[in-house]
Amino acid sequence: MDDKPDVILFGIAFVYGLVVPAGVIYLMRYVSDVFSASPSLSFVLPVAWFALVTLGVVFLGRSLQLPTDSLLGGGILGTVAGFGLFDVLVGWSFVMFAIALIAILAVILGSWIAYEWNRRSRDIAEPPYVTWHHIFVLVAIPPIVIGFLLLVT
Repeated sequence: MDDKPDVILFGIAFVYGLVVPAGVIYLMRYVSDVFSASPSLSFVLPVAWFALVTLGVVFLGRSLQLPTDSLLGGGILGTVAGFGLFDVLVGWSFVMFAIALIAILAVILGSWIAYEWNRRSRDIAEPPYVTWHHIFVLVAIPPIVIGFLLLVT
């Protein structure tokens, strides 16, 4: 039997969420000087970061075949914990937690893409009453609403 326990699968996604989203933001400060010389390229860094986080989650879901519940739950909890950890270690301001909302949306999008890809290429049974499609939308609503409220206030 080569199936990994659920705790290990959840832990892999948690560690990814703990290190990658906040860690890449922290490392981007070294690259941002190159892009600050050209203001027209200033949108490239955030878009590249969002794409990197999303593609990393897709890689975990496809290559390591993490189940959707572990990928979504571990990734989101790890992202929140990672931004909290970097806040303590580096001394980020509370404003960085607004960026954590975008990272959570990247994790949700990556989980959704991996789920759809796996569903089309493998046999995945979807629950009859509460489908993953509804769960993805319901989990994405709070970060979107909180982000919108942060913009408005």
